[in-house]
Formats: sequence, C-alpha cells, structure tokens
Amino acid sequence: MRTRVAACVAALLMTTAACGGGGEADTPGWETSELRAASSPVGLGDTVAVVNGRTSDLELEVLDAETGKVRFSRPWSAAPSYPRFNVGSPVLFDGIVIGIQPRGLLQELVAWDSETGKELWTADVSETFGPFTCGELVCSEDDWSLDVAALVARDPATGETRWTSRGSQTFVYNTPELLVESLLNEPVLRSIDLANGQERWRVDLRTTMGPETRPVVSEAQMAEGTLLVESNANPEAGNTTLGIDATNGSVKWRRDGFSVCPQPKPDVAIVCSSTSGLQRLNPQTGEPVWAVTQFAYPESAGPLLGFTLDTEKLLVNETAEKLVAVAIEDGEVSEPPGGLSFMRFISGESGKKNADAPPGEYIGPLDPVPYNARTRRPAEITDPSDVPDSVGFELAGTRIFMNANGGLQGIPAE
Repeated sequence: MRTRVAACVAALLMTTAACGGGGEADTPGWETSELRAASSPVGLGDTVAVVNGRTSDLELEVLDAETGKVRFSRPWSAAPSYPRFNVGSPVLFDGIVIGIQPRGLLQELVAWDSETGKELWTADVSETFGPFTCGELVCSEDDWSLDVAALVARDPATGETRWTSRGSQTFVYNTPELLVESLLNEPVLRSIDLANGQERWRVDLRTTMGPETRPVVSEAQMAEGTLLVESNANPEAGNTTLGIDATNGSVKWRRDGFSVCPQPKPDVAIVCSSTSGLQRLNPQTGEPVWAVTQFAYPESAGPLLGFTLDTEKLLVNETAEKLVAVAIEDGEVSEPPGGLSFMRFISGESGKKNADAPPGEYIGPLDPVPYNARTRRPAEITDPSDVPDSVGFELAGTRIFMNANGGLQGIPAE
C-alpha cells in the first residue's frame, strides 16, 4: 500500500499532516508529547518501540507500555530507496528490541536489551530495509543494492545466522504462517519457508500481465486465502490488482486499472482508482460485489481512507474537501457520521540514512487514528472499548494506539 500511494502522489507536496503531541493528556493514561511516529509502533510484553520522526534525524524510541515513559533512544537509519517508501520498523522479541542504525555511510543491524538499552549484538548488513519477524527468528534483506544481496534469518538473542535466501528482495506479506518476498528488479513473488528459507512457490507476473510488467509496488493484503497484489504493465492505464492463491502462487484473477486499498476489516477486499472509484471485490473471483464512483486520492497530506467505529462503513474522499460514507455490505453512499471514527492519513516524513546524508521523503505510517469525519478534525478516546481490535494493541493493562497528532496514546484497558 505505501509504495502504491507513493507512486500516485509522488508529485505531491508531502507536508506533515500532524505535529507532535502537546503535553499532558486530559484523558486517563498517557500521551507522548515529543514524538511523531514515522513508523507503525510495535509492542510486546511491557515494551513499545517506534521510530520517532520529529526531526529528519530519525530515532528509535523504546517506551514503557504502562507509563509511556521513554526507556532509551538510539539513532535510526532509513534506507534511501526503500521499496515501500517508509522508514522501516523495529521488531520486538522477549526482552530484545532490534533495529537499524548508521554505520558510517552504511547501516548495521543492532539488538538491545529492551529494559536497559544495552547492546547485545550487531550485524554488518551494508544496506538493509529494516528487520522483521520470521516466526521465531529476525529477518533482514541485507546488502540489497549489491550482487551478494540476500534475505538473512538470525537468532534474535545471539545474531547467529540460521538461514539465507539469495537475491535482492523485500517482503510484501508476512505472518507466522506465510512469508512472501518480492524480487526488487523483477515482477516475481516467492513464498519462503520460515523454518529453513527454502522456496515454497514462485510466480512471475509477466506470465499474466506481459513482458513490460513492473515489480510489485505495494504490500499485499490477504482476503479469504487470496493475496491481493499490485503491479503495473502500462503506466498510462494505471495499476492492476491481482488475486493470487496463497497456497501455491497461482494467479486467480486480475482487475486492471485498480490499486489495492487498506482493508477495513478482515477478508474484505477493497480496490480503488481516482478515475474509476471504489470497489469491493469477491476475493475468490475478483468480481465486484459493488462499485461506487466516489473516491479521490488526497492532493496533499491528509485523509486517505477510513472506517466507522462499528467497521460497517468506509470513509472515502469524494473530493479533496468532502468525505462520504460507503456501506461495506452493499456500497450504499451516505453522509459521514459525527463522533468517533478512524482514518488513515498520508503524512510526509523526512528522514536521513545517517547524520551526513540529505533527508529523504517517506510516506508515514498508515495506522488508523481517531477522527471525526463530519467535522474533519481529530477525535478523542477516553474508553478503551472504543478502540477496535484492528487499531493499536493492548499491553501491560494499557490500550495503545496512534493519535491524530502523530504521537502515541495509552489508556487503561479496564
């Protein structure tokens, strides 16, 4: 999703949609005041970790989940050509946080004790897109710009290499059950066995879309066992969404002229186009369940796509100045409700690879944040029951989520 949005709004002025927090929160719990999330936050046990983009000198911030207090900070390094146009995210294991930091003009993978910030191990990765979990291991796509590029899986406690998958690649879908990597220079997807790094299946999208097909341009989404993947074989015709069988990589269907849009809830396949509107598809066949003409990409930093608190309606830009609600069940269009909803924002982030590098532009995290679609202003949450399961996470008795100020907020779960 992030790269697809980047491709569609590459010429936009990516100003920040929201600034850092503004002091003590009026609601129970805590709220950050000196942090603007440049990555999606991650949480485990009593630890929260996020990349802070308050300045272009990015920092990893590790916080206590119950109090919101920062335990320690470390420099963060963003790959200048990240294929999904974000700065990457830290990963957490029991007592360990793993991230990337500058090593001269290059980068290194580093593990720290999540309580004290003590360095546990480092790995020379030359250039990487950032770590991610591979089941019980930590993976990174090392040396991505070199001939020796590879996906490498390491023991999170020791940094010892467990397996290696050769080739310059980056993941487009990752769960404990399924890892799908995309080759960076070819429109080829590969499913990787998390236990040993062996290839389970491979699909070359040129077989379906033709020889001019470009590499995959967004993270895939899953709906009823079908991966929704986005690529392009003709820039003048817009992108294409493909439905791929997650068990064997076979292409089940294609929907030309449409991009993958964020799912409002599990197993709902939504595609969108600034010229053709919004559609809900049957994940098995690719046929439209309904179609509406309303949908516009934001012309500058601002709301992209949201959903109501009951997750029964999408919130869609009809124009740059007007939102409408679209019923997920039947596509009925109505005025947006007042009160609490959730919205994903395009927000420009400026981040450096190292202290001497020029800042690069990245699309910020697309996490849903509390929003009033009728007034087009941030909404306040005081009750943890008002946070859907798909928004944020719960740790140490605290419900934690991003707010529309770009910071993090935690409220007691009971």
